[in-house]
Amino acid sequence: MNGTQAVFGLLAAITILGAIGVITRKSPVHSALLLIATLMSVAGIYVLLEAEFLAAVQVLVYAGGVMVLFLFVIMLVDLEQRGKDPGEGRKVSKGAVAAGVVLTLVFLCVLLSTFAMEPLGAFEPQARVRAAG
Repeated sequence: MNGTQAVFGLLAAITILGAIGVITRKSPVHSALLLIATLMSVAGIYVLLEAEFLAAVQVLVYAGGVMVLFLFVIMLVDLEQRGKDPGEGRKVSKGAVAAGVVLTLVFLCVLLSTFAMEPLGAFEPQARVRAAG
């Protein structure tokens, strides 16, 4: 085992343990810090693969920008409400359900009419070649 393999094994272990830590921590701040460690170790793996640009993008975009926004959201969320009984459940009106169904049907009709330019059936490439000449 050479040095590159040892460093890769260490970074892979940090990535896996950090990812497990993200989903097992109760504190969102601890989860965010473990996610930063995980993203940094992935950037280290990119450096080992000689993809320095991807490593820089990983650090700048994900560990930098996205995690800062994530921490702002954590700070703005009222964590006092998390353990309390939500009380009465949300009620959805029949009109909202009907509107959702109608919009879904319209969306599906538009999607099917846009992408179904040819009749559905078995794909026969020989027929296309004969038709093209």
